[in-house]
Amino acid sequence: MTLALADGGVPALYRASERWRSVARRLPWVVPDAPPPGATDLRPASLPAMRAGLRARGAGLVSLMRHRGTLYAITLGDGRDRLSQPGPEEIWREAASRIAADALALTRVREPSLRGVVRASLDRSARQFGDLLAPAVPAASRCAQVVVIPSEILGPVPWRLVPGAGGASARGRPRGHRLARAGRGPARPVRTPAPPRSPGLPFDPAAVEAAGVASLRGGVLLTGPDAHRAALLRAFSSPGVVHVAAHGTHHEQSPMFSAISLADGPAYAHTIQQAGVRAELIVLSACEVGRAQPRPGDEALGLTAALLACGGRTVVAACGPVPDATAAAMMPALHEGLLAGLDAATALERCAGDDPVHRLFCAYGAA
Repeated sequence: MTLALADGGVPALYRASERWRSVARRLPWVVPDAPPPGATDLRPASLPAMRAGLRARGAGLVSLMRHRGTLYAITLGDGRDRLSQPGPEEIWREAASRIAADALALTRVREPSLRGVVRASLDRSARQFGDLLAPAVPAASRCAQVVVIPSEILGPVPWRLVPGAGGASARGRPRGHRLARAGRGPARPVRTPAPPRSPGLPFDPAAVEAAGVASLRGGVLLTGPDAHRAALLRAFSSPGVVHVAAHGTHHEQSPMFSAISLADGPAYAHTIQQAGVRAELIVLSACEVGRAQPRPGDEALGLTAALLACGGRTVVAACGPVPDATAAAMMPALHEGLLAGLDAATALERCAGDDPVHRLFCAYGAA
């Protein structure tokens, strides 16, 4: 693409940028109705197949949807398949906004006494949301994990902070047919892009994290100028495990411009979508790239949603900003659990503990 700028400098560049953003926003709605690159069987699963898939994993499922101002829930997996009506949409919107705001505040507050106040508020809002969700949650005595397919009004919720909804969490695009057809694949080498050294830090947490994960996995380590967009796209389009230790951004107005920051610039969701994904497991150790922007029909757009829509089986990502040092400390423990044979959701549960910032990382797609 050649971009010519007339007189006007920055304003002209801004207008051109907005024009191309508008074009990119329309792309996901005009592509042919065919499996994306890397995807396999995307046919809807039958109810018996869903039950069998959940039973094989010891999991339950809650699918939430809104209709005429009311939220409805379909519950599967605990032997009592049911449709329930948890309550008015306005109550759920308010509860979702409250828990999301408290989780965001906790990641930004550093003063100890104020942090305690924010933590108490987060615990309270999480309990209130859990109480609303409780009637729809499968019985814990029969389900070790809960898969959540949220309504568009619940997109911002950090699900692993909600009591009773721990374990596997799915958002938007990862539909139930993935759960029914996904098995556990073998672990393969890891490609680990990491950004250059962060200014002002005595060491680069991302580089340390990437080296530690590559050492555990025995995979390929890419750092500095080698951690570029082409390398990342090649890793995503190859079978195996990909761990990305880098900064990331979620773009609310144009979610397909959500990106991972690499040595030669951002890798946008729409670019990844065009290239296709074959990796079985992708770990995005980057801020808030687990978020997704809801669109009509309860479809979600964003980086994680794009990876799953293009053929990725499992994505681990954070739905809020996580400090570099926090992620660097947590990720080796996550991979140790994965190498021990745990699925992504269980490994996250083991290594996150009670730390609410750690619990911003969720497992999306097949566990």
